[in-house]
Amino acid sequence: MAYFPKPDFVTSNFLYVTIPHPDWGAKAGDYVSDYRTPSATGVSAWSFVIHSDLVGATVRIRMQTDKQTFANCVLNDVSANRGYPLSMADFFAGVSVTMDSTDKSMQLVCKNS
Repeated sequence: MAYFPKPDFVTSNFLYVTIPHPDWGAKAGDYVSDYRTPSATGVSAWSFVIHSDLVGATVRIRMQTDKQTFANCVLNDVSANRGYPLSMADFFAGVSVTMDSTDKSMQLVCKNS
């Protein structure tokens, strides 16, 4: 996994995603990837934050896989308290969310089948 500090060279019209892990002790920070085996407890969750200075803009989130992989998942817009069941999402168009602030908290929650 790669640690990803905020890019210093980006000053305007930016959009990037980080995966925060404040719970990782000495390795705590923002990452660009998070590969984990699904939880044996039945529910797995991955949190991420969309960062942008384009407040009010629409951001489209696309999953690059088949529908079956995410059939039991919900993409939660934590910032707006809204969930998008991915079994109903149009995987070509993606899920559109509005940047209501410069940092938008999201979480992908999947129930293991």
